[in-house]
Amino acid sequence: MTTPFENFVNTALGKSVSADVTLPTADDIPVFTGIGRQVTGKTTTELGLATSSQLTDKADLVDGLVPANQLPSYVDDVLEFANLASFPLLGEASKLYIAIDTNLVYRWSGSTYAVTSSSLALGETSTTAYRGDRGKTAYDHSQATGNPHNLPAASTGADGYLTSTDWNTFNGKLGLADVRFAFVSDSGTTYTVPASAVTAVGRTIIELSNNSLTSITINAATGTGKSVGDSVNICITGAYNAQVLVGSGATLQGDLTFSYQHHTKTLVYKGSNIWIIVG
Repeated sequence: MTTPFENFVNTALGKSVSADVTLPTADDIPVFTGIGRQVTGKTTTELGLATSSQLTDKADLVDGLVPANQLPSYVDDVLEFANLASFPLLGEASKLYIAIDTNLVYRWSGSTYAVTSSSLALGETSTTAYRGDRGKTAYDHSQATGNPHNLPAASTGADGYLTSTDWNTFNGKLGLADVRFAFVSDSGTTYTVPASAVTAVGRTIIELSNNSLTSITINAATGTGKSVGDSVNICITGAYNAQVLVGSGATLQGDLTFSYQHHTKTLVYKGSNIWIIVG
Protein backbone atom coordinates (compact mmCIF):
# COMPACT_ATOMS: atom_id res chain seq x y z
CA MET A 1 0.00 0.00 0.00
CA THR A 2 1.52 3.22 -1.09
CA THR A 3 1.36 6.41 0.93
CA PRO A 4 0.00 9.74 -0.39
CA PHE A 5 3.54 10.96 -0.55
CA GLU A 6 4.59 7.98 -2.67
CA ASN A 7 1.63 8.52 -4.97
CA PHE A 8 2.69 12.17 -5.39
CA VAL A 9 6.24 11.15 -6.26
CA ASN A 10 5.16 8.41 -8.64
CA THR A 11 2.47 10.41 -10.40
CA ALA A 12 3.56 14.07 -10.34
CA LEU A 13 7.26 13.58 -10.64
CA GLY A 14 7.37 10.34 -12.57
CA LYS A 15 9.83 8.97 -10.04
CA SER A 16 10.07 5.81 -8.07
CA VAL A 17 10.16 6.14 -4.31
CA SER A 18 12.47 3.20 -3.95
CA ALA A 19 14.92 4.28 -6.62
CA ASP A 20 14.82 8.10 -6.80
CA VAL A 21 13.51 9.48 -3.51
CA THR A 22 15.03 9.54 -0.09
CA LEU A 23 12.05 9.51 2.23
CA PRO A 24 12.19 12.01 5.09
CA THR A 25 12.15 10.74 8.62
CA ALA A 26 9.54 11.69 11.20
CA ASP A 27 11.51 14.82 12.20
CA ASP A 28 12.29 15.91 8.64
CA ILE A 29 10.44 18.09 6.19
CA PRO A 30 10.37 16.99 2.53
CA VAL A 31 12.24 19.39 0.28
CA PHE A 32 11.92 19.31 -3.51
CA THR A 33 14.92 20.78 -5.19
CA GLY A 34 13.24 20.99 -8.57
CA ILE A 35 11.10 18.99 -10.95
CA GLY A 36 13.05 15.92 -11.95
CA ARG A 37 15.49 16.40 -9.12
CA GLN A 38 15.79 14.17 -6.10
CA VAL A 39 13.51 14.73 -3.14
CA THR A 40 15.22 14.69 0.24
CA GLY A 41 14.44 15.58 3.88
CA LYS A 42 15.65 18.53 5.97
CA THR A 43 15.25 19.21 9.66
CA THR A 44 13.71 22.42 10.98
CA THR A 45 17.12 23.44 12.31
CA GLU A 46 18.71 22.92 8.91
CA LEU A 47 15.95 24.97 7.28
CA GLY A 48 16.16 27.71 9.92
CA LEU A 49 12.49 27.26 10.84
CA ALA A 50 11.01 27.86 14.29
CA THR A 51 9.73 24.96 16.31
CA SER A 52 6.26 24.97 17.83
CA SER A 53 7.68 25.80 21.27
CA GLN A 54 9.63 28.69 19.81
CA LEU A 55 6.51 30.04 18.14
CA THR A 56 4.67 29.87 21.46
CA ASP A 57 7.37 32.01 23.10
CA LYS A 58 7.38 34.71 20.43
CA ALA A 59 6.57 38.37 21.23
CA ASP A 60 3.18 39.72 20.22
CA LEU A 61 2.52 42.85 18.21
CA VAL A 62 -0.11 45.35 19.34
CA ASP A 63 -0.71 48.12 16.81
CA GLY A 64 2.68 47.31 15.37
CA LEU A 65 4.45 47.57 18.75
CA VAL A 66 5.71 44.98 21.21
CA PRO A 67 3.96 45.44 24.59
CA ALA A 68 6.17 46.72 27.42
CA ASN A 69 5.51 43.59 29.52
CA GLN A 70 7.09 41.44 26.78
CA LEU A 71 10.26 43.55 26.57
CA PRO A 72 13.46 42.67 28.45
CA SER A 73 13.82 44.41 31.82
CA TYR A 74 16.61 46.70 30.68
CA VAL A 75 14.52 48.10 27.79
CA ASP A 76 11.83 49.60 30.04
CA ASP A 77 13.84 50.63 33.11
CA VAL A 78 12.03 53.95 33.91
CA LEU A 79 8.47 53.55 35.19
CA GLU A 80 5.97 56.29 36.04
CA PHE A 81 3.20 56.09 38.65
CA ALA A 82 0.69 58.60 39.94
CA ASN A 83 2.37 58.75 43.35
CA LEU A 84 4.63 56.80 45.70
CA ALA A 85 1.67 54.83 47.07
CA SER A 86 1.03 53.49 43.55
CA PHE A 87 4.47 51.88 43.23
CA PRO A 88 4.65 48.06 43.12
CA LEU A 89 4.91 46.42 46.54
CA LEU A 90 8.29 45.00 45.53
CA GLY A 91 10.53 46.90 43.13
CA GLU A 92 13.42 45.92 40.89
CA ALA A 93 16.93 47.17 41.55
CA SER A 94 17.57 47.87 37.86
CA LYS A 95 14.59 50.21 37.43
CA LEU A 96 13.87 53.85 38.21
CA TYR A 97 10.42 54.79 39.55
CA ILE A 98 8.97 58.28 39.08
CA ALA A 99 6.15 59.67 41.25
CA ILE A 100 4.25 62.01 38.91
CA ASP A 101 2.68 64.07 41.71
CA THR A 102 6.07 65.16 43.09
CA ASN A 103 8.40 64.44 40.14
CA LEU A 104 10.69 62.60 42.56
CA VAL A 105 12.78 59.72 41.22
CA TYR A 106 13.11 56.57 43.34
CA ARG A 107 15.24 53.42 43.22
CA TRP A 108 14.39 50.11 44.91
CA SER A 109 16.91 49.51 47.73
CA GLY A 110 15.89 45.91 48.31
CA SER A 111 13.45 46.72 51.09
CA THR A 112 12.08 50.17 50.34
CA TYR A 113 11.95 52.91 47.71
CA ALA A 114 14.67 55.54 48.19
CA VAL A 115 14.77 58.97 46.56
CA THR A 116 17.72 59.13 44.19
CA SER A 117 18.04 62.94 44.26
CA SER A 118 15.31 65.12 45.72
CA SER A 119 17.13 68.23 44.52
CA LEU A 120 16.32 67.31 40.92
CA ALA A 121 12.56 67.26 41.38
CA LEU A 122 10.84 70.15 39.61
CA GLY A 123 7.82 71.91 41.03
CA GLU A 124 6.55 74.93 42.92
CA THR A 125 6.57 73.68 46.51
CA SER A 126 9.04 73.96 49.39
CA THR A 127 10.48 70.52 48.59
CA THR A 128 11.06 70.93 44.84
CA ALA A 129 13.40 72.83 42.54
CA TYR A 130 11.95 75.63 40.47
CA ARG A 131 11.87 75.56 36.70
CA GLY A 132 15.03 77.04 35.26
CA ASP A 133 13.31 78.83 32.39
CA ARG A 134 10.95 80.65 34.73
CA GLY A 135 13.77 81.43 37.13
CA LYS A 136 15.79 82.98 34.33
CA THR A 137 12.81 85.05 33.24
CA ALA A 138 12.39 86.35 36.78
CA TYR A 139 16.12 87.08 37.10
CA ASP A 140 16.28 88.92 33.78
CA HIS A 141 13.29 90.98 34.85
CA SER A 142 14.95 91.83 38.16
CA GLN A 143 17.96 93.20 36.29
CA ALA A 144 15.90 95.38 33.99
CA THR A 145 16.29 99.12 34.53
CA GLY A 146 13.93 101.95 33.86
CA ASN A 147 10.23 101.24 33.96
CA PRO A 148 9.70 97.74 32.46
CA HIS A 149 6.01 97.69 33.46
CA ASN A 150 5.38 101.14 31.92
CA LEU A 151 3.78 102.39 35.11
CA PRO A 152 2.65 106.01 35.28
CA ALA A 153 4.02 108.41 37.87
CA ALA A 154 1.93 108.50 41.04
CA SER A 155 -0.40 111.44 41.47
CA THR A 156 -3.19 112.51 43.78
CA GLY A 157 -5.77 110.60 41.78
CA ALA A 158 -3.73 107.69 40.40
CA ASP A 159 -1.39 105.00 41.69
CA GLY A 160 2.04 104.71 40.12
CA TYR A 161 5.75 104.92 40.82
CA LEU A 162 7.45 107.56 42.97
CA THR A 163 9.78 109.96 41.27
CA SER A 164 13.05 110.89 42.96
CA THR A 165 11.44 114.13 44.12
CA ASP A 166 8.49 112.24 45.59
CA TRP A 167 10.87 109.84 47.30
CA ASN A 168 12.89 112.60 48.90
CA THR A 169 9.70 114.27 50.09
CA PHE A 170 8.44 110.99 51.53
CA ASN A 171 11.71 110.31 53.33
CA GLY A 172 11.70 113.84 54.69
CA LYS A 173 8.23 113.40 56.14
CA LEU A 174 9.15 109.97 57.48
CA GLY A 175 12.13 111.53 59.22
CA LEU A 176 9.89 114.10 60.86
CA ALA A 177 7.54 111.41 62.12
CA ASP A 178 10.41 109.43 63.62
CA VAL A 179 11.72 112.23 65.89
CA ARG A 180 11.38 111.65 69.64
CA PHE A 181 10.40 114.31 72.16
CA ALA A 182 13.27 116.47 73.43
CA PHE A 183 13.16 118.04 76.89
CA VAL A 184 14.58 121.50 77.55
CA SER A 185 14.78 122.79 81.12
CA ASP A 186 14.93 126.39 82.37
CA SER A 187 15.04 127.56 86.00
CA GLY A 188 14.78 131.36 85.53
CA THR A 189 12.07 133.49 87.05
CA THR A 190 11.09 134.68 83.57
CA TYR A 191 11.23 132.86 80.27
CA THR A 192 11.01 133.90 76.61
CA VAL A 193 10.34 131.11 74.12
CA PRO A 194 13.22 131.02 71.56
CA ALA A 195 12.64 130.36 67.84
CA SER A 196 15.07 127.41 68.05
CA ALA A 197 12.62 125.55 70.29
CA VAL A 198 9.83 125.78 67.70
CA THR A 199 10.11 122.89 65.19
CA ALA A 200 8.17 121.29 62.35
CA VAL A 201 7.57 118.12 64.34
CA GLY A 202 6.74 119.95 67.59
CA ARG A 203 8.54 117.36 69.72
CA THR A 204 10.22 119.87 72.09
CA ILE A 205 8.89 120.19 75.66
CA ILE A 206 10.20 123.16 77.65
CA GLU A 207 10.08 122.42 81.39
CA LEU A 208 10.02 125.54 83.59
CA SER A 209 11.04 124.55 87.10
CA ASN A 210 11.49 127.80 89.07
CA ASN A 211 8.94 128.02 91.89
CA SER A 212 8.98 131.83 91.51
CA LEU A 213 8.36 131.85 87.75
CA THR A 214 6.32 134.94 86.96
CA SER A 215 6.12 135.27 83.16
CA ILE A 216 6.39 133.23 79.96
CA THR A 217 6.79 135.44 76.90
CA ILE A 218 6.26 134.79 73.19
CA ASN A 219 7.61 137.66 71.11
CA ALA A 220 8.07 138.50 67.45
CA ALA A 221 11.46 136.78 67.39
CA THR A 222 9.85 133.48 68.45
CA GLY A 223 8.20 133.19 65.04
CA THR A 224 11.23 134.26 62.97
CA GLY A 225 11.81 131.79 60.12
CA LYS A 226 8.93 129.57 61.22
CA SER A 227 6.37 127.93 58.92
CA VAL A 228 2.66 127.54 59.51
CA GLY A 229 2.10 124.51 61.72
CA ASP A 230 5.46 124.60 63.54
CA SER A 231 4.99 124.18 67.29
CA VAL A 232 6.49 123.90 70.77
CA ASN A 233 5.25 122.66 74.18
CA ILE A 234 5.49 124.52 77.52
CA CYS A 235 5.19 122.68 80.86
CA ILE A 236 5.20 124.10 84.42
CA THR A 237 7.23 121.71 86.57
CA GLY A 238 7.87 124.14 89.44
CA ALA A 239 5.31 125.44 91.91
CA TYR A 240 1.98 126.31 90.38
CA ASN A 241 1.23 130.06 90.57
CA ALA A 242 -1.37 130.46 87.82
CA GLN A 243 1.35 131.48 85.36
CA VAL A 244 0.16 133.15 82.17
CA LEU A 245 1.53 133.21 78.63
CA VAL A 246 2.30 136.75 77.47
CA GLY A 247 2.49 137.93 73.84
CA SER A 248 4.98 140.67 72.97
CA GLY A 249 4.77 141.62 69.32
CA ALA A 250 2.80 138.40 68.83
CA THR A 251 -0.88 137.58 69.01
CA LEU A 252 -1.87 134.63 71.22
CA GLN A 253 -5.24 132.94 70.68
CA GLY A 254 -6.67 130.54 73.26
CA ASP A 255 -6.48 129.92 77.02
CA LEU A 256 -3.25 131.56 78.21
CA THR A 257 -3.35 130.54 81.89
CA PHE A 258 -1.75 127.40 83.33
CA SER A 259 -4.19 125.68 85.70
CA TYR A 260 -2.02 123.25 87.68
CA GLN A 261 1.50 121.93 88.14
CA HIS A 262 2.73 119.96 85.12
CA HIS A 263 0.03 121.52 82.99
CA THR A 264 1.36 121.49 79.42
CA LYS A 265 0.31 123.86 76.64
CA THR A 266 1.17 123.59 72.95
CA LEU A 267 1.93 126.74 70.96
CA VAL A 268 1.17 126.33 67.24
CA TYR A 269 2.40 128.96 64.77
CA LYS A 270 -0.35 130.20 62.48
CA GLY A 271 1.72 132.71 60.53
CA SER A 272 2.06 136.49 60.73
CA ASN A 273 3.14 136.26 64.39
CA ILE A 274 -0.16 134.64 65.39
CA TRP A 275 -0.04 131.65 67.74
CA ILE A 276 -2.82 129.17 68.65
CA ILE A 277 -2.64 127.98 72.25
CA VAL A 278 -3.80 124.37 72.74
CA GLY A 279 -4.30 122.77 76.17
